[in-house]
Amino acid sequence: AALAVVVAAALAQALSPGVVQFALGWVVVSFGLQRLIGHETSHPAARLAAQTKFLVSRIGDTAMLVAIIALLCGPGTTDFAELSAANASASAAALLAGVAVVIAFACKTALAPFQQWLIGTVDAPTPLSALLHAGVVNAGGFLIIRLSGLFAAAPAALDLLLLLGLISALIGPLVMWAQTDLKRSLAWSTVGQMGFMAAQCGFGAFGAALLHVVGHGCYKAEAFLRSGTLERAVETRPTTGAPWLNVAVWLSGFVLAFGVLFAAYSLLGHPPAQLPGGYTLVLVQALALGQVLATPAAGAIGVALRLAVLIPGGALYASLTIGVEWLLAGSITAAPALFDRSSAGAVLALLVPIALAALTLFWVLLPTLSTHAAVVGWRVHAGNGFYLPQLSERVLRGLQRVGRRVMPRT
Repeated sequence: AALAVVVAAALAQALSPGVVQFALGWVVVSFGLQRLIGHETSHPAARLAAQTKFLVSRIGDTAMLVAIIALLCGPGTTDFAELSAANASASAAALLAGVAVVIAFACKTALAPFQQWLIGTVDAPTPLSALLHAGVVNAGGFLIIRLSGLFAAAPAALDLLLLLGLISALIGPLVMWAQTDLKRSLAWSTVGQMGFMAAQCGFGAFGAALLHVVGHGCYKAEAFLRSGTLERAVETRPTTGAPWLNVAVWLSGFVLAFGVLFAAYSLLGHPPAQLPGGYTLVLVQALALGQVLATPAAGAIGVALRLAVLIPGGALYASLTIGVEWLLAGSITAAPALFDRSSAGAVLALLVPIALAALTLFWVLLPTLSTHAAVVGWRVHAGNGFYLPQLSERVLRGLQRVGRRVMPRT
């Protein structure tokens, strides 16, 4: 029954005409998930996960309530179509609504530091994990896309979203690579993927973000449902090979991917300078696609086959991005370019590709550096999630000590 409620409420969110209906769907989904996560009341980890989910969801619900009030006081409407058509004028109310929506997004989509409720669900049955990671957490991205008109009037809120997305996109993979538990590794992967999607929304590239939501949903559902057939959390990676050669292959993959994307976008009549996010978006996409050639996990696959995937795959990805942008053209409002927003937006436009390039380079060199003292120390801290789970437990215990009722009795 709880599962049916969650699915029905999620479908209602997708069909919501405005923020109020969407927020109500979020509340119903959160209570249904809490019931599913904590269905084994004798399991301490499940109880803790359900308590954490309850706390984070109420923070997100409070932020959504603030956003609704600000929208009614500012633009005067909570309807998605009206907000998009009116392109709400810049005001303090619009900025407050945008920031509140970003906070709600971070809570509901498990961005750092609100990710622990999602990580705790690894103790839930695997089909529930698949539903959570492949479907429910993606709702936040859908809301940001529907509210593009609001964020066009409050670009500072998009800068905040981009910053939170970057932090999650860095923390998620770093913790994931240090996990030995398969489901926990996949859960931290979701944190990184949601951060990547949030960063694309922060660029104003809503079409690319929606494409990422669909792709992540398909990939993560399949990964969780087949998790029982896998033997390890991280693929076997080669430990031999000169570091300079691995770096050279990585750079080659990045340059080739960037060239393919640049050519594809130009041939489609959308050169990178005219894309939402501009060259920053293309650089980030090239870093992601370049791993097809460069990732150590692909060492057993021939270079010719990897090139056969990378080149047409990059062209297809650019085509799909433009196609989704075209489909959404009548429903979204273009956000200001990163360099035109503020000094913070310009700094982030430079910081995001540099930070993600450093993360990718670390992944490429990880087999070589695995015995280095600094990397061994990183693994200890990352394996414990940089102690964010312990922080969540302390917050919950503190609330319980002062007499607050954190989770309804089930």
